[in-house]
Amino acid sequence: MTSAIRWEPIEDLKAIRDVVERLLIRPLTDLPLATIRDLQIVGARHPLDVYETEEGYVAEVEAPGFSADEIRVSVTGVTLTVEGKRQAEGRAYTRRERGAGALKRTLRVPSGVDLDGITARLEKGVLFLSMPKFQEPPQTVEPDEDIADQEDSDE
Repeated sequence: MTSAIRWEPIEDLKAIRDVVERLLIRPLTDLPLATIRDLQIVGARHPLDVYETEEGYVAEVEAPGFSADEIRVSVTGVTLTVEGKRQAEGRAYTRRERGAGALKRTLRVPSGVDLDGITARLEKGVLFLSMPKFQEPPQTVEPDEDIADQEDSDE
């Protein structure tokens, strides 16, 4: 099953802001070393993929350098939010591209997901969010007694 990828313009604006901050914060002597890679605004700083499986949906969020205790996953209504904060080390950098900072991604939980069953695990810098589909137990319906049989027994 294929589905369209939802465009989130706010995430693109955040990526633009991050690139501008990196270019303006660098010392002037470092500016000529800016690469095309720094100027490419392809997506968010922490890319997010969501795909469907038979059991549910899986979201993968890139979170390199974060530990599990630095990441918080919350569900409010049908909105799932991943937040993380990485503290800066007290070093005197001469060049810094891997900054400390925050991770924040928000997505709408697909319909039919069991919100109580959502789990998260961090593996090799990727946060995996498992969102199982809600499994309704099969309903059994007991037929009512036949009305004709009841009328015959009344006579």
